[in-house]
Amino acid sequence: MAKSALTMEVTGIQETLNAFRRIFDDVDTSQILINGLMKIGFEIKAKAQDILQEKVYGTKSGDYVRTGLLQANISPSAGNPIEIAKGRGQIGATIKAKQFYAVYVELGVDYINKKGTRVKMSPRAFLLPAAQAEAGEALKILTEALTDFLKLKAKG
Repeated sequence: MAKSALTMEVTGIQETLNAFRRIFDDVDTSQILINGLMKIGFEIKAKAQDILQEKVYGTKSGDYVRTGLLQANISPSAGNPIEIAKGRGQIGATIKAKQFYAVYVELGVDYINKKGTRVKMSPRAFLLPAAQAEAGEALKILTEALTDFLKLKAKG
């Protein structure tokens, strides 16, 4: 059985990147931009871990939590530059919560199990609120990365 993961892709920068693509054919594979996207991913990861700590586990950041597996298994990545260069994939940051139950924590669950018992858990979202909370910082990081990219291009 395949291991499930909750994956959230942070996109919405395509219009800006399309404007850059009309001028520069290598913006998608720029290490400067990929590093910026990874930084955004790590910011969202840290915020998601804080939200899990407080909202889901009911403790303050830094306190002991049950196993901490869900917190420990949140990982960011940026678009694969080779796939993007081949015209496949979309540039952006991806944040995965790799524990199989992450989707149930984020979205909640309501079903009848094999024994006929109703299983219900309210959603306790942590990834979406983290991305929303970090939107301003993400925009700042992306702006800095694109500015650095332009400076590099201006130097020649």
